[in-house]
Amino acid sequence: FKGLFFSYVIIIVALFAVYTGILYYEMRTVDEERREQYYTSGMDKMSNAADAFIMDAMVVASNLEGSNVLNTYAMAYKGIVPDTGLESQVQDEINGYIVSRYNVELYDAVVFFDGSTKAVSSVGAYYAEIPSDFPRTKKIYVNASLNDLFSLDNSEILFDKKFLIYAQEYSSAYAEGVICVLFDSGCMSSLMNEILDEYGNVQVFIGDECLYSRGDIDEGVWYETKSSLEPDLTYRMLADKRNFTVRIDSRFVISVGIAGVLCVAFIFAALYEAGKFY
Repeated sequence: FKGLFFSYVIIIVALFAVYTGILYYEMRTVDEERREQYYTSGMDKMSNAADAFIMDAMVVASNLEGSNVLNTYAMAYKGIVPDTGLESQVQDEINGYIVSRYNVELYDAVVFFDGSTKAVSSVGAYYAEIPSDFPRTKKIYVNASLNDLFSLDNSEILFDKKFLIYAQEYSSAYAEGVICVLFDSGCMSSLMNEILDEYGNVQVFIGDECLYSRGDIDEGVWYETKSSLEPDLTYRMLADKRNFTVRIDSRFVISVGIAGVLCVAFIFAALYEAGKFY
């Protein structure tokens, strides 16, 4: 009797274990797919938000590069035309382009000419001579100052304060240089906090520079996407693997509970059937 009964029990328990294992595997697979979609969605939100800032910077820089006022100022710098109040006109031009973007995080824009000892922003002109070997490719600098970028030692707030900086080449028939568009350094951190509030411990990178970090990450999973505005610009997010622990959902608990009840019922049925032979 005992041998027959326990053979029934082993079969019932084995089937219960197999069923539970299949349920757990399915739940884990679905959970991983959902989390993959969740972080991919967060990556898209983050890249769209960053692209919105880059778009503002690109528009301001492009408008300045095509500005007749700035072109005339470049001619005055070369001595082709007299400088009759052009500096203040350039300041007004920069200010107008900044205000037109309706972005409160857009701090200022600064124009540097190669070989010039002056840099012009929306609020004034400053002594600043940029190195001739400064890279002219479009680039984002995270939490950097103009002093850092150009190896300057200017005590003005505009040069010493940390910003998110978009740098782009300026080129006209009369002068070449660099246009830097400045955003408050904390603007992206606040935005990332809002977007990634429920994403656990993460780090966000623009290129190789860390834009945002929350919590400690011992081992992580990378997500990556390209900027829709700058194909060479890559956004990356490192998510802590501890964010990916499997969460037992109610469907799994209910299914296992029902299977457990049926398992117990089958064991009693096995006890009854085994007793019929003895």
